[in-house]
Amino acid sequence: MKVYTAFLDLFAAYDSVPKKKLWRHLQKIKTPQYLRDIIQTTYTGCIYLLIDGDKVSEEVVPNKGLKQGCPLSPLLYSLYNNDMDRFLTVQRGAATALDSIQIPHCDYADDIALTSNTAKNLQLQLNKF
Repeated sequence: MKVYTAFLDLFAAYDSVPKKKLWRHLQKIKTPQYLRDIIQTTYTGCIYLLIDGDKVSEEVVPNKGLKQGCPLSPLLYSLYNNDMDRFLTVQRGAATALDSIQIPHCDYADDIALTSNTAKNLQLQLNKF
């Protein structure tokens, strides 16, 4: 049986996560309040300086998205997007050794691999993006 795969790397994915929606989503999926408080604290009062040799920029206050390079960002992004199965149809996913299990996608942070056993079904999955 053939397996067709499309590898996607979403552009500026971390920047596209609205923080207020992320906080609501973490609450919706029952993340304990103390963890939400810790995570939100890491995003409060952030200021960046851009340094290029001896040049230093004015202070930059980030107003959107997840922190680039932060070890929590891949996890927060994955949690925020864990509803992907709502719009990717499992029946179009690639068959596995178990007849009852099909896998439509594999994800890590902003990297997604869509899978299917036909080119047509893979295209239908891609059309959802």
